[in-house]
Amino acid sequence: MAGNKRAIEIGDLVKVTMLGSLLCDKSGIVAEVVPYPMTYDGHSAGVKMHPDEYSCMVLIKDPHDRREDGLSKVMVRAKWLEIVSKVPKNP
Repeated sequence: MAGNKRAIEIGDLVKVTMLGSLLCDKSGIVAEVVPYPMTYDGHSAGVKMHPDEYSCMVLIKDPHDRREDGLSKVMVRAKWLEIVSKVPKNP
């Protein structure tokens, strides 16, 4: 896991890279980006954090999901996500 060179944004196609997870190697679309308000050692939000210190709500297609659309909403730390394709920017 090398981390992402660019921040993950809503709409990006990502792949889960967390070894040992049932989600490992599954791909999905980022639906929400959730920044952490504090670091793990309790410092305030103004402290510079590592670029991958946030989580993303990812929509992953799950063939075992009984919902009609078959999409699972999964919260994943950004450090365990690899960007497959960036969402295109509007001019």
